[in-house]
Amino acid sequence: MPGEWEFTVDSARVAKVKIPNHGGGSWVPTQVILLSYSYKNIGFDDSANFKDGGPSTLAFSKAQIDVVDANDADNGGAGNYPVRIKRVEDADGQKPGQKMVGAQWPYAFKKKVGAVRVTVSHYDSTLKLHEATFLVPVEGARHSRPHANKHVHHG
Repeated sequence: MPGEWEFTVDSARVAKVKIPNHGGGSWVPTQVILLSYSYKNIGFDDSANFKDGGPSTLAFSKAQIDVVDANDADNGGAGNYPVRIKRVEDADGQKPGQKMVGAQWPYAFKKKVGAVRVTVSHYDSTLKLHEATFLVPVEGARHSRPHANKHVHHG
């Protein structure tokens, strides 16, 4: 988003985790994808919109990032499935000029995926919502060939 932030999907890879089956009727994923991403606050500051608001920061977490199977819209990625993964960093709020590199978040899927569609949504300094979509091949999945993460749509 010009003048506000830069967002990059670094990778989507199959996470090597033990998936607990707790029974009780809850669904059990067959695959967990670890989404790695980076962002930089170029000039995002929405503090003028809030009375007595301190300096604002920019953060992207699972609330702003939707991940689904690029080839099966019904195979959505659950960003709240309880998997324990080392080195998952908190997506810290960044002030203008700062950047977050290597933020990670796990997404659990019912069926195995070869590529994911990542939709990122965030408000700008004037509280206008912006959205961008990325098609990202999943590393470690069968039939995937490495190529650049393709930016599909920006609105």
